[in-house]
Amino acid sequence: NKHLRTIAWIEEHLGRLDPYLGDYELSQIHRDCLGLQKLVNDLRAANRKRKTINSYLELVRRILNKAAYEWRDEKNLSWLEKAPRIRLLDTSDSRAPQPISWEDQRRLLPALANHLADIALFIINTGARSEEVRLLQWEWEVKVPQGVAFIIPDSVVKGNTVGERMLVCNEVAASVIERQRGKHGQHVFTYTPRGTDDEPRPIGYLNNTGWRMGCVRAGLPGLHLHDLRHTFGYRLRQAGVDKQTRSELLGHTTSDMTEHYSMADLDMLYREANKITAPIHADAVVT
Repeated sequence: NKHLRTIAWIEEHLGRLDPYLGDYELSQIHRDCLGLQKLVNDLRAANRKRKTINSYLELVRRILNKAAYEWRDEKNLSWLEKAPRIRLLDTSDSRAPQPISWEDQRRLLPALANHLADIALFIINTGARSEEVRLLQWEWEVKVPQGVAFIIPDSVVKGNTVGERMLVCNEVAASVIERQRGKHGQHVFTYTPRGTDDEPRPIGYLNNTGWRMGCVRAGLPGLHLHDLRHTFGYRLRQAGVDKQTRSELLGHTTSDMTEHYSMADLDMLYREANKITAPIHADAVVT
């Protein structure tokens, strides 16, 4: 499965599943086995959303299904005679998107460490996913007359997008990029450990203590990085940008970059993305 875009995510989840199920035979794993029940209970005790718990259950179910219907031993027999049903949890507790207002933004950015403030401002103005930002590299930058843009490889792009996608940087996002130039030879966004003179390091996990504490200081406890992506989409809609263009800018489109944008297309995308560089009017955020 090394070809999968999500292989790193799968590897991480398998590592977390191992203490619960690592000593089980495949035939002993089912929805009522103690290991799986303990996993669910521990995740609930840690206040994990049901959607998060389901991501673990889905991975277990996928492995059991492959063991029953796809994988074979040296005698060409399946690893399991039959895959048990792993029932997923109802996700009615899923959190609704919460785009932030301009006033929220003015409180949030000063409350964050400099590198996180730059990342937050970049996401608000590009709609980039957190993983795209964390892994963003200088070699992905492309030269376009309109300004700054990056081609995100297929291996990094998440969601329903098929193939690589273009990340368009409006004037504010471009200014953030310019502040990063020269800091690191490979990665665009980096950080320097506090109290050290070390070289800048690539960004690790973004939803960290620094992010959460900054949100608390700004009076926005529980704010998710993904809410900033929703903010970008909300502000585009507020500015009158049509749905197709919003999809292009957010990377929801299913067309791949082999069909390169024309100059007129790029002019339009940059023009529309720059509509949200300043408040349009007093906004009331509606979820």
